[in-house]
Amino acid sequence: MEIQSEDDGTYDKIPFYEAVGARELLVVDPETRAIGLYVRRGERLSAAPPDDDGGLRSVAIGVTFATVAGPKVRVAWPGGEGEA
Repeated sequence: MEIQSEDDGTYDKIPFYEAVGARELLVVDPETRAIGLYVRRGERLSAAPPDDDGGLRSVAIGVTFATVAGPKVRVAWPGGEGEA
């Protein structure tokens, strides 16, 4: 997981995560709660498309993330969900 900060080069770090074999990378903007999920496709991490409800599903940890009004992040898992 990467929490963005001003001029931190979050997206410049994607090759590092690819090189160490990360299956997924979650990027969160702490101000807007915007979420990006990158999933491994072969040797590369690629942006995951949102599901029909606009959420991003992490297969690695079995949860779905979505930005909702507030702004907040909704996290849903089998049997529950929460917002922060």
